[in-house]
This record gives sequence, structure tokens and C-alpha cells, in this order.
Amino acid sequence: MIRIVAGKYRRQLLDCAPGTDLTRPTSDRVRENLFNILQSDVVDSRVLDLFSGTGALGIEALSRGASYCCFVEKSPEAAGFLRRNLERLGVEPQLFRIVCADVDDVLSSVSRFGIESNGFDLVLADPPYQSDWYNRALEQLLSSSVVSKNCTLVIEMSRYTEVIAPEVQNMAITLRVQRDYGKTRIQIWDFAAQ
Repeated sequence: MIRIVAGKYRRQLLDCAPGTDLTRPTSDRVRENLFNILQSDVVDSRVLDLFSGTGALGIEALSRGASYCCFVEKSPEAAGFLRRNLERLGVEPQLFRIVCADVDDVLSSVSRFGIESNGFDLVLADPPYQSDWYNRALEQLLSSSVVSKNCTLVIEMSRYTEVIAPEVQNMAITLRVQRDYGKTRIQIWDFAAQ
């Protein structure tokens, strides 16, 4: 069980899928530090939570004042835990959407999944640590048409993983923060159209 750290759903517990194969929820400490850094980026933002698992990051964003969250999780079992967590917390249905599909498929064909284009201000990505997704994450997101002209991306990864910003025409990409918490590394990237 993990808990929501702050905001409307503060101290509420989330159910997690049993075992570590299915999900690896972000620890309370890491989430608290991350959202303390993000503060003003969260309020009234439209959030895209990739590899959402049981929803800890996206629900934390909703708890702290995000206006909407689209959760993307390919495991039907984890998506079921996510739906039950949202229902148990009483999150209004118009504030979220759950897409049960592979993140790469969703980003390569946004319209097929009915996801809003150019609408997300904050993207939270917590892929499996052994994934190679990190190395193409920035480029894939920027070419997917889901992010707003000024967007923030948070990537959680193993502290031994390096992510390098791609060069994209008419786009400034800046690494705002990189922090390590034990074996976990958090990077916060800012995208801005030029």
C-alpha cells in the first residue's frame, strides 16, 4: 500500500498489484520531493501519466490541483487497480481517462486512441527500469503531438540510466532538475516552442 502525500486526497491509501513484476510504485519520499519541485506546474494542468501502474503519480497530481489526467497503462490488471483507486477516492469521472494500451502505440497513433492533441502540460513517465524507452522518450513525445507548446516532462528511472536531449527544430529542450534518491533518478525536462 502506498499513500497520497498531499492535497485533496492526502493520506489516502492506494491499492497496488501484488508482487513487483507488474508495477513498481514511486515511493512516498520520491513523490513528495518531486511534487514539491513541480508545485506551480501541477495546478490547473492537463496531465499525461505514462506507464501509470496503479496511478500514484497521476493521482498525486489530481490531488494537488491538476485539472485532468489521462492514464496510460498496458496491463489490464494494473489498470483495474488504477480504476478501483480512482473510484474509491471519489475522483470525478470527467477528471480522468484510462487508456489500456502500450505507451509506444499510443504516442505513435494518438488519434486512434482518442487522446487530445497538443493538450498536455505535464507528462509523467515511469517506465520499467530495464526498458530502453528512456533513450527515445523525449524525441517520441515531441513528435507525438500530445504535448502543449510549453510542457514539462518528468521521467523516473534507475540512477544508472542517462537520457540525452534530442535536437528538435523550433523547440528548446532544457533539463531543469536531476535528482537521485537511492537507486531512483528523477529528471524534469522543460519543452518550449520557439
